[in-house]
Amino acid sequence: MSIDDALAYMKRMREDPAFKKQVQALHDGDNQDAAWAFVREQGYEFSFSEFLQAQQECVESLENATPQ
Repeated sequence: MSIDDALAYMKRMREDPAFKKQVQALHDGDNQDAAWAFVREQGYEFSFSEFLQAQQECVESLENATPQ
């Protein structure tokens, strides 16, 4: 499991509309186990904690890139 996988997953969610639609459909179906299984089948191995860490890295990156 890794933060790098979580970051790659987030990037794919932003850039691949078909992938995003598949993931969202699984989450909307209230079957979180199926959604996580699909994400892992796609080669992404990360925990929820690692996802949150990756999310924080993205936020910090955006904050540092924004002119003040």
